[in-house]
Amino acid sequence: MYKWDDFMSGLFAADIGVGQGSGLSLVLSGLYIGLVLQLFTLELISREVRLLSYIDDRTILTQSTHLSQNLPKLTVAYSIIFRLLTALGLVLEHNKSEVFHFSRSWGNHTPH
Repeated sequence: MYKWDDFMSGLFAADIGVGQGSGLSLVLSGLYIGLVLQLFTLELISREVRLLSYIDDRTILTQSTHLSQNLPKLTVAYSIIFRLLTALGLVLEHNKSEVFHFSRSWGNHTPH
């Protein structure tokens, strides 16, 4: 349905998508991701994990003294993002998501 001044159209189906690479897809992506970023800051984990976004790339950041402390934080953050995107009717493609794991500790050790 659309409205122009006092005119309001009837309902009609709009089962069309916005293709990747379309100029509109970046705008819609920005609107949805902006909302996800705002909602993520309301979660308790946001004190320990940061969610950064640049155009259509997102990064989840956390740091601990040991890698074993990062994994639970990253897991919770990823599940929150998944839940938020799903609630908005969007799909988070797990096979297109990457996780990078860093440690601030010195030495050559094997992560647990």
